[in-house]
Amino acid sequence: MFTIPCHGDALTVERIFDGKRARAAGHSRLERLEGIHPVPQEFHKRAILLQDTMDMLFNGQSAPDKGTLFNIKNVFNHRNLKKKVMDNFNHVEDFLKFTTAAMVSYLAMMLCGISKLTDKLTLDVPEASFRQFGCR
Repeated sequence: MFTIPCHGDALTVERIFDGKRARAAGHSRLERLEGIHPVPQEFHKRAILLQDTMDMLFNGQSAPDKGTLFNIKNVFNHRNLKKKVMDNFNHVEDFLKFTTAAMVSYLAMMLCGISKLTDKLTLDVPEASFRQFGCR
């Protein structure tokens, strides 16, 4: 029998344990739900870390400053995004993933000496690019 991890918050994990206790007298491993393995996700811990990030980096006064989170929110039309994480957890998480991927891609383009997405990528990265960012 394979083990199936079931991810969830504290309440979900508690419900999984309750279900397993209710089926503990089963005759087979399947009836006893032995293949189900609860994995707590620490949802609230993630929410606190996201809230700290938003408190530090998401400021309405930075809207005209290019590259700030508030500016990126406006430029890419993320209207549902609010500063309070628990009011829109999924939007905040998606927005920060989107922004991180964009910033990493932009850094890679700068290191490779590419100015447009349509430019041809070569394996010959200029040494000056690395020195400019303190990479070597």
